[in-house]
Amino acid sequence: EYETTPNLQLYFLSDTSDIYINWININEVTQVTLTNIIGQEVKKWNNLVPVSGSEIRIPVEEEIAVGTYIIKVQTEDGRSFNKQVVIN
Repeated sequence: EYETTPNLQLYFLSDTSDIYINWININEVTQVTLTNIIGQEVKKWNNLVPVSGSEIRIPVEEEIAVGTYIIKVQTEDGRSFNKQVVIN
């Protein structure tokens, strides 16, 4: 099940090629998955360490092709959030 919430900001920052996640009043982020538009998992990150108390920046490697992807964020309480992004 996916949720949307104003308490979670989820973006791909094209100027730094980072996935940016910022949250308020949400349990810790435990996993981030990058999936291509046809549903194939491209990359998964676990054991993420926030830059600050509620912010994560994940560098996206150059071998990730330009295209449309889904970023899925899972929290320690089992909730999932996703957003479609364009990596260019």
